[in-house]
Amino acid sequence: MTAPVRIVRGPGPRRIAAWRVQSFEALWRSMGIAEPARQCICADLTLGAWRGHGLAREWGQQLDLAEPEPIQPVLAADGADIDHYADTVGILIDNESEGDRNFMRAHALACALVAAVRERGVSHLLLAAPLGAHEWGSENLQLLKLLQDAAPHYGFQLAVLLQSDAVIPQVAGLELVPQNDAVAPSHPTVAFPVPGLADAGWAAAQYRAMDVLQLHNGKLFISPNWRDPRAGGAAPAGIGEHLQVYFVLRDGRQEVDFLQRQADLRFAEGAYGLALRILDHIAQDALAPLPAALVEAQKQNIAIALMDFLRAAQGRLPADTLPPVVKASLYQSKAWGMVMSGQAALAEQYFALARQYLDPVQHRRLYLYLLNISALNQLRLGQVEQALAFENEIERQLTELPDPDWHLIYINSLNQARIFKKCRDLEQAEHYYNRAFFINFQLRNESDLLYTNLCYAQLESLRGSPETALMYWLRTCLHWLSNAMPEALAPRVAQAILGMPLSNQDADVEKISVVLSEQLLVAVKAVGRSVSPLPQAIVLQRIDAASRAEICLAQPGWSVFATGQGERLETIFTGPAYRLLNRQVLGVLAADFPQVDFKLFRTLFTDAQWGIELAEQPRELVWACLKWQVPELLCQGQRYRIDENSLQTFDGFRIESSRAINYVRVGPQQWQVHFKRYLKPLALNKDEQRCMEHLRTPSTFAETGTALGIDAHSCWRLINSMAEKRLVSVL
Repeated sequence: MTAPVRIVRGPGPRRIAAWRVQSFEALWRSMGIAEPARQCICADLTLGAWRGHGLAREWGQQLDLAEPEPIQPVLAADGADIDHYADTVGILIDNESEGDRNFMRAHALACALVAAVRERGVSHLLLAAPLGAHEWGSENLQLLKLLQDAAPHYGFQLAVLLQSDAVIPQVAGLELVPQNDAVAPSHPTVAFPVPGLADAGWAAAQYRAMDVLQLHNGKLFISPNWRDPRAGGAAPAGIGEHLQVYFVLRDGRQEVDFLQRQADLRFAEGAYGLALRILDHIAQDALAPLPAALVEAQKQNIAIALMDFLRAAQGRLPADTLPPVVKASLYQSKAWGMVMSGQAALAEQYFALARQYLDPVQHRRLYLYLLNISALNQLRLGQVEQALAFENEIERQLTELPDPDWHLIYINSLNQARIFKKCRDLEQAEHYYNRAFFINFQLRNESDLLYTNLCYAQLESLRGSPETALMYWLRTCLHWLSNAMPEALAPRVAQAILGMPLSNQDADVEKISVVLSEQLLVAVKAVGRSVSPLPQAIVLQRIDAASRAEICLAQPGWSVFATGQGERLETIFTGPAYRLLNRQVLGVLAADFPQVDFKLFRTLFTDAQWGIELAEQPRELVWACLKWQVPELLCQGQRYRIDENSLQTFDGFRIESSRAINYVRVGPQQWQVHFKRYLKPLALNKDEQRCMEHLRTPSTFAETGTALGIDAHSCWRLINSMAEKRLVSVL
């Protein structure tokens, strides 16, 4: 069985070979490529990127990979569905809370591409670079960096192709390394005008002299020398709508409805910069007031979703003749941008107007979101009592909604916790933190797990409970080091660690590691201990079905699994601050287990119990060892053998329906589970449906097996599977 792709990353720009193309024939000789159609997959950004994750789309088509799915909701450009926009806001909140979805998608696509390249024997991934002012697309740059990180380990080469006389471009995050000299161009008299890989049918007679590589999927990869960003030429019949956008923008046409729809689709795909560029092309001053305002609202919604607060603060003010709900939207988004960019006093004027124009009865949930951000502005103005009054009003109205809005409850609870923490009412702060984090129980993603412990660590430090604070700081660090994609940490969490205002800056793994290292050392010193970092970093990662561990080590508040088998892997991120934090955390763990030689371990695993927390209670630890087939548990100095074949082991556990479930829709043929956050509705199979029906009240393994008519091992497998799906909890 082929091992899954594992891409080790580090800080700093990635060095990628850059070749100036005189002719494809000469290029293949210089690069040592004997069979380019078989050895190469190609992508073309010469005229820019016109879809989200366009690089992965073009390369993936040549490897028969599935098209990437959207990563964001469509934002309803026409403004007609205002009553349901609160649902869209909830989706955006979930997506933001999960982290950088573009990085997550780029990482998944990079792994899929590497696996397919390895299977197909592809030796080169080639990319024709953007010309002139055309853009790479930030999501494409993320993919390029990941692929360059993977290339040496997986035996392929990545190269950027340029025109024969090109000056090497400066690209953020990349260092393009020239492989040959510039030569005088022999540019064609006609340049091919369609972006991307070309369909052979588009290459009419005037283009048939082009220097091209025909790819195995029938597409043509055109030499950069046959491209010109200033070229005219009509769009061929039958091209996709995303390519039609290129011609509409190039020709300056004002096809407003079409451009708004396309901007929505590009945003959903992750091409955020392209979405805003499309909307910025629309001449709003030439439109009637309402269409112009809807374009502005669409821009503002995207800017707020992307945390581009400086842009939002510069948004246009609404005309007096607009419908109240549209005026409220534009006042709110502008005020939101202002409060987040240090203009709280001016922001309050616009927040007041937004509250005036938004009907609190007709648009109740949207009004509560407006009160929420208004409360933040009051806090920035130093009006703590008014901020708390807004939050109290939100809490009161949330109890009157016909159905719980878990996103609003979560945000309202967190904001009240922060206010009470600021006022040093730590009991109330803890109450509201508990209320917020309970909503995510068995749903917590990597950012949630870290943020939950970060908040409690800060709270316990303020409370003067150094031992408890250390436990939470240690768990915070364990979650950080176990995260397979630390670069994707949610912005709100990253900025909370760094103590910086919320922004759209990428998570800086090294800076975050430095802060966590400092906090861990302070927490250790506060309990009268010191840290001796281990001499060598050890990989920390989440445990899964493919993991093999020999022992579980546990102390109050935390646990890890360990193995001395297998190869010694590099940590997933190689920055010096990240690796130092790893060694410091290992030093803290090793000090708690002097009888264990940590230097013998090759890998440490953590089990977040599918969105709950690290196992710490005896029953949790036994269940975790059974679940992952770990034969030994070392807990607070005592060794226990875990016998996976002992059916009596299961007798002490209680099974109940998951607290992650919002409701179950019972149909005549099938049940469908709806969750509070994050997860899509899940249709149950017959066994799961029967089990959920039995678990209307908590049950034991024996009772559940008897009710379902299955043996103990079958019951264990079913419950384990359902726990992974967040359908049940084992307590």
